Amino acid sequence: MIEFGAFALLRPWWLLAVPVAAALGFVAVRRAAGVGDWRKAVDPHLFEALARRGAVVAGRG
Repeated sequence: MIEFGAFALLRPWWLLAVPVAAALGFVAVRRAAGVGDWRKAVDPHLFEALARRGAVVAGRG
């Protein structure tokens, strides 16, 4: 048992999941294709109409 003042970590094994979760989040952000994901989800003619209106902003996120 590890004690920090009045706070005790009885089972700190869950802390091993923190780097794994951070790595999975990093991979998910890197795989995001910005507008590319919208191209897969929206009909092509609708996406082109939105682009002509100026509703599509290039870039990530």
